[in-house]
Amino acid sequence: MVTTMIMQRMSVAMEYGVILKWMKKEGDTVKQGEPIVEIFGEKNEFELESPADGIILKILCDIDDEIPISEPIAYIGKEGEKVPDAMPKKLNKPSVATSAASAPITTSPVMFSKASSTTAPCTKVPSMSNNVSFSLSPVGRRIKPRGPFNLLPRNSP
Repeated sequence: MVTTMIMQRMSVAMEYGVILKWMKKEGDTVKQGEPIVEIFGEKNEFELESPADGIILKILCDIDDEIPISEPIAYIGKEGEKVPDAMPKKLNKPSVATSAASAPITTSPVMFSKASSTTAPCTKVPSMSNNVSFSLSPVGRRIKPRGPFNLLPRNSP
């Protein structure tokens, strides 16, 4: 009979676990209570132990997968037993950016020139409409003349 190894709740506030390291691989023989996988959950690292004697038939999660509590992470049983098709719900599903990152990227060389000693003038900030009013603190009024932007509406003192 196939035994399902699930992501266990290791603390009261734990809602998911992150797979850090598999200590065993598919096809390895394990005994009940033997550590199989290291997980991270709620600021601590834990080792999940085998729930039964047997062979690890299928590992469902990769390293760095975020798996909710009670989701299957591996199947343990006797050699040749049929493994269910259930897959865990992963919180960090691969995104389009991840698959695009695995594709080869062609780049062209970029030439950088030394910055000139003169700086470009600042662009003007759009002026505020006359119906907007606000006040500055005394420190703000003192600092205002030093800045490149006018912080007060045009009709203010």
